[in-house]
Amino acid sequence: MAAPAALSKGRRTQIQREIDEVQDRISRLERRRGEIEVLLADPASYRQGAGADLGLQYRQVLADLEETLRKWESLATALEL
Repeated sequence: MAAPAALSKGRRTQIQREIDEVQDRISRLERRRGEIEVLLADPASYRQGAGADLGLQYRQVLADLEETLRKWESLATALEL
């Protein structure tokens, strides 16, 4: 099997830019996950009726984070080729 062709400098730069953007998104999602976890741990959130909404938000953030981590992994692998 032939080795994959080396990436051009322009393509490497484009992938690195995408990686940077994805890493920023990961940071934002991780920060939001932490914020929601604090709210979920606070009994006052449930007394105010926000528990169910927070649960939905939390599951969405986890799904978004998982998807974004897969994207980062894919880009990082492409950059290594």
